[in-house]
Amino acid sequence: MGLREDPFLNSVSENDPLSDMGCTYIDSQPSLLEYLKRTASTFVFGDYGMGKTATRLAIEYILRTTVGNYPTLCVTYTPRLSTLASDSDQLAQQHLESIAVDLAIDTFVQFVERMGDEDKPPSPEQLAALGRMAPLLPRPLQLAIRAAASDPPADGILWHKLRPVVRRVPVSEPWRILVNHLAKQFERHSVPNRNWASLMAGVAVLGFPRVFLLIDALDERAIDPDRQHLVLRPLLDLVGDFQKLGVFIKCFLPLSLQKIFYNQYRHELRSLTVPLEIATIDRLNPDRLQQTIRERLQVVSSSHGSFRSLDWFQSDEIEGSIELELARLANGSPRRMIELASQLIDFHSRHGFINEQDPGRLWLTPTEWQDCLALMARDTT
Repeated sequence: MGLREDPFLNSVSENDPLSDMGCTYIDSQPSLLEYLKRTASTFVFGDYGMGKTATRLAIEYILRTTVGNYPTLCVTYTPRLSTLASDSDQLAQQHLESIAVDLAIDTFVQFVERMGDEDKPPSPEQLAALGRMAPLLPRPLQLAIRAAASDPPADGILWHKLRPVVRRVPVSEPWRILVNHLAKQFERHSVPNRNWASLMAGVAVLGFPRVFLLIDALDERAIDPDRQHLVLRPLLDLVGDFQKLGVFIKCFLPLSLQKIFYNQYRHELRSLTVPLEIATIDRLNPDRLQQTIRERLQVVSSSHGSFRSLDWFQSDEIEGSIELELARLANGSPRRMIELASQLIDFHSRHGFINEQDPGRLWLTPTEWQDCLALMARDTT
């Protein structure tokens, strides 16, 4: 097919091996992204596989690459529902402790990313602020920083596997000053400071006047809506307190919680200084689903002769469009569309590419296409 790698290997945006965040493989609704840039807490509802995580990654990418004097710090928090307590007081404490760690990671990452904009060394106040956050950093990142003090990586990036790579980070003199300073902090075995007023004061010193807390992964399919609601409640109770500190929640929630939210919380949250905003991710039309497939093929193409559409599998005897039929089966879900594209290639690999009578045949026969459709329809049901 003339592709460097399989663009449909993973349908989950956050785990996609392709998503360096230089590209968005499920194009989010432009109007929704503009909405999410606003300084307000926003709750986004959408069905499973409709692109909530893709939208979260897209807004993070946009804000982390925006050049300006007053950048937004994006803090990613993905609560793992199956590991959290059932008691509400314990839940709130677990949320706050986990978010403090994520705040420290993202502050370090995004401060280092932006040091290259002006190439000036961090001030003593900034070094002190990062030093106070250093004990919160997870062990793998601490070890990476300590190793980099004596042996800097060529790309200057220390957070591989922890956060997506968004911007180029030069190994400059300011970079060395910061890394050497933090490496020394880890030798002191300091107690982590999770005081939010102190943490936010440090964030401001580091040049971030506002924080967007991006909360995702609340629709793990094995978890029922009641459990999701239980975990969400303490976070909703914290919205007002967070806003007073300059932290605005961007929460990406399953559609099953929308009715509960409207019935129980909408009126409670009307008294916020900055009003709460609500959005819904709509199902994509067939044209947009087909465009999603073509964008992925384009990203991994190795030449002008590479596949640009799944319709290139189509033989003359097949009526209609293969991609359009997949879009119909996907029923508006970009994740399902990618899964179906992967199923199609897997099926054809077994029945077409390695066919003993016609080895290496790239096109589908009408019989193969009908058999593949029957398999997909059965799986969808």
